[in-house]
Amino acid sequence: MKTHQYPVDLTDEQIEEFGNELEAIRNEVFDSRGDRDRAYILKVIKTQRTMAVSARFIIYLSLFFIPAWGHALAAWPVMLTILGLGVFMLGIAKILENMEIAHNVLHAQWDWMKDPEIQSNTWEWDTMSPSDRWMHSHNVVHHTWTNVLEKDLDVGYGIMRVTPMQKWKPAFLLQPIYFILLLQGMAAGGQGLHRLAAGGGAGGDPDFLLRVLLAAAGVRDSGWRQCGGQPDPQHLGVHHYLLRALPGRGAQLHPGTGGRRNPWALVSAPDAGFLQHRGWQAVPYPVR
Repeated sequence: MKTHQYPVDLTDEQIEEFGNELEAIRNEVFDSRGDRDRAYILKVIKTQRTMAVSARFIIYLSLFFIPAWGHALAAWPVMLTILGLGVFMLGIAKILENMEIAHNVLHAQWDWMKDPEIQSNTWEWDTMSPSDRWMHSHNVVHHTWTNVLEKDLDVGYGIMRVTPMQKWKPAFLLQPIYFILLLQGMAAGGQGLHRLAAGGGAGGDPDFLLRVLLAAAGVRDSGWRQCGGQPDPQHLGVHHYLLRALPGRGAQLHPGTGGRRNPWALVSAPDAGFLQHRGWQAVPYPVR
């Protein structure tokens, strides 16, 4: 018998059975947590941080192979090879940090360990959106209204039409360009603006427009607390390989680091991949 109003073709009994199966999986996973899981996340964090630091040293090392130095190995092919290795490593470090570590930590996946260094309420990550605002827009808004049009901002991010249920607008003709920009560096800034909108938007946040302008200029939200009140050079259009080697978010828009991390985020991150939570054939639900 079907008495519910959910947009699914299942009986009440089938929904109850499905819920019980999910609960059984959840309990199995919770009961299996232990030392092996703790060792895993600590190893991933150590690997990511070691790779990030080493990559920056390698990028700086490439300076000593510029032909102007005049020594036997000073040649552009050598310099660019070393530089490319450093950029590649830094890109992988960014992927690990954003996708495998921070996303899961901020989902409170590791709170059970009671480790003060790996807690969702203290962790900060290397992206335009501060962790507390991301947790609200993703954990609360997105996971409450997954795939519900006009509720879940992850459906097209407000600038892309990803389902026939979205009303067509002429601006969507430029969608291929938007997508390329997202892939090649604007994902971080777009994510920041997306989180601002999820936090209330123009109607719910009196400082929304100011926050949008600050984010566009490269100044962080939440009191600038993550950038010390200073604009981030990368978001002011300063693109230089060596500047990208600086600590912090310096590599985020680098054509090799952020340019690799951003496409990975768009197709694989639970809050960014258009196919995540949907499956190949599923489509978002309209607001009822």
